Amino acid sequence: MSYNIFVYYMSRYVEILETIQELELPQDVTASIFSKLKYYKTVNSDRDLCIGGYIRFISLTDPNDIYLSNVMVVLDHKHLSIICRSFSKKIFTINLSTHIVFQKLPTKTQK
Repeated sequence: MSYNIFVYYMSRYVEILETIQELELPQDVTASIFSKLKYYKTVNSDRDLCIGGYIRFISLTDPNDIYLSNVMVVLDHKHLSIICRSFSKKIFTINLSTHIVFQKLPTKTQK
């Protein structure tokens, strides 16, 4: 693995961990969420999204009910809204201002 690729992965892991730690969850919950996001990156704007890509998110609307969502497929995105579909075929609209969104990396970059 080249040095640049190593730095990329380390910065991605640090960014995800810092994002989760800002929520001030118990350590075991933080570790559980972090372990599920091994092949993901943080989405900072709708330009970072890939239609057809997989996302997971944490809703910030209720501070007493913070959890990592199941995997969903991005159908479309406009401005700060993401339209996605769950594997049970339900359609959701997620707002980037009220959710922390993580997108799965392409398979070839997961090494």
